[in-house]
Amino acid sequence: MASALVEGGWSCGLMRSIERDAFTPATGYPPGIRIDGIDLHDRGLAGLPPHTRS
Repeated sequence: MASALVEGGWSCGLMRSIERDAFTPATGYPPGIRIDGIDLHDRGLAGLPPHTRS
């Protein structure tokens, strides 16, 4: 999946929802997770919306 900078106003176009502060000790993750020097906070659910019939 392509990277998305949601706070900056752009994304890959397939982001359905954002779960804020998903990676915390309260949810079972160690404190201070960093990936390539960037703090990990939010989880994005990507994908296409469910198909609806007309």
